Amino acid sequence: MSSTIDPALVGTWEIMVPGRRGQSRWIWQIMNDGTYKFHAVPQRSAHPHEGTMIAANGHWTLQARRGLSGYSDGGAYEIRDTLAVITGKLGTGAWKRSAE
Repeated sequence: MSSTIDPALVGTWEIMVPGRRGQSRWIWQIMNDGTYKFHAVPQRSAHPHEGTMIAANGHWTLQARRGLSGYSDGGAYEIRDTLAVITGKLGTGAWKRSAE
């Protein structure tokens, strides 16, 4: 798969997500080869998955290949310093660049 990834999105991003059992931390690694990995802490708050991704010109799409096979998502994104404001199936979130 020929992939395009906006260099500004490459890296590890995280967001705190409220849930019934308290907050969880979602972690999204975006690699410059067009792949991604996602997991949450605690793990029960969201299924881990990984796959392929395209992100360019303010629009992104992903397709899970492992973990949530068949899952796809996409939407708009905007980089604001150390924040990536990303809109997808679950709404809009401000992902912070992680130190990980």
